[in-house]
Amino acid sequence: HSYQYTPDERGQLRESITKTGTMKQIFVPYKVECLKATGSIKELSKVYVTSVMKHDKYLIIYKIFHKWSPYSNFSIVFIT
Repeated sequence: HSYQYTPDERGQLRESITKTGTMKQIFVPYKVECLKATGSIKELSKVYVTSVMKHDKYLIIYKIFHKWSPYSNFSIVFIT
């Protein structure tokens, strides 16, 4: 599950988050680090989000490995 970002995509990812941490817009796939184990995803592992959806209970959910998980279990990995 490896994905190579183009230079343009790296810039889009960095510019998608404001200085206060608010997400303006982000393009998938993007890499996240698991903060709390969920399903088959172990804590501290890095995985790719392939889709994002609004959710009534969790606010936002991420699709990872064809399954949906609450966004709060993950932290976006920034490319430097």
